[in-house]
Amino acid sequence: MSRHSKILMIFFGLYLLVLACLTIIPQFTWYNGGFHILTTYKSQINLVPFRCFYYIKVTLFKLKDPVYFIMNILGNIMIFIPLGFFSAYWMKKPRFYRVLGIGCGVSCLIEIIQLWLPRASDIDDVILNTLEASLGYVCFKIYQKIKKGDYGR
Repeated sequence: MSRHSKILMIFFGLYLLVLACLTIIPQFTWYNGGFHILTTYKSQINLVPFRCFYYIKVTLFKLKDPVYFIMNILGNIMIFIPLGFFSAYWMKKPRFYRVLGIGCGVSCLIEIIQLWLPRASDIDDVILNTLEASLGYVCFKIYQKIKKGDYGR
C-alpha cells in the first residue's frame, strides 16, 4: 500500500467516525451536573419524499431563518460526498451504479438504526445522501483525471 493510500485510509477512518457521531451515536448534553441524551426528535418518521423542500421554503423564505437549510441540505452534502469518493477509490473497477448502491445502502442503514434512537428518520435523507454519494463519485472521476494529467481534455 502506497503512502498516499495509507493517508487516504486514515482520512476514511476519521470520516467514518464523524459519520457515526453525526448520525448514529446519540447526542449528549451536560446539565444539572451530568450528561443527558438529547431527545429533541422523539423518533419522528417522514416517509413523504421531498417534504424537506417545503420546510426549506417555509424557514428560508417566510421565516427568514437559514438554519434548517444549512443543517439539512448542506449538512448532507458534507456528510456523504466523502463516502462516494472513498468507495470509488477502493473499488478495483469503480462504477457509478455501485457507488450509488453503497450510498443508498449506507443511508438506509443509518435511517433504520435511527428508528430505535431518539432521532428522526427521513426518506429525504436517503434521497439526498444517495445524491451526494453520487457527487462523491464525480469528485473521484475528476481526481482520477487530475492524477493522470489529462484534466484539460
